[in-house]
Amino acid sequence: MKKISFAIGIMLLLGATACSTNKTNNSQQTEMKTAASKLVSSLKATQESYSLNDTISLEFTVTNPTKEIIRFTQYHTPFEGMMSKFLDVTDSNGNEMNYIGAMAKRMMPPPESSYHTLQPGESKSVKFSLKKGYEIVKPGVYKINYNQVSINEIKGSKTLKITVTE
Repeated sequence: MKKISFAIGIMLLLGATACSTNKTNNSQQTEMKTAASKLVSSLKATQESYSLNDTISLEFTVTNPTKEIIRFTQYHTPFEGMMSKFLDVTDSNGNEMNYIGAMAKRMMPPPESSYHTLQPGESKSVKFSLKKGYEIVKPGVYKINYNQVSINEIKGSKTLKITVTE
């Protein structure tokens, strides 16, 4: 009987310890998300129009408009390259362009090496080729939006319009 009572006591103690550890991890994740959601993104074309045969080079910028230091993971952003569908690209008829880039499986939580740190008022930018991840096969006007996801919660950008010619 003493062995059963002792075993039950140990199990309760382990359960309570696991719950308090889980609470700590959840609060740390919440703090990171809250901080990251203050970041703002922008998309910019590197030229006014592009030929269908040209590289379509875009610039993605993340800005920290706050007075605190904020970190964000490069997951689901151009900072990691074309490793996920982080943009919504549509033609002038509203048809979504196919994503043809890689789809990475990622380690969760993200490793320290995947984070970027922004000082108050600081911005970081990266240039990337749209055609490395999206099928752009016809001339026309295209609308491009960064699609915010919960992993980094960087606020989405205004719609960027680009013109692609023959």
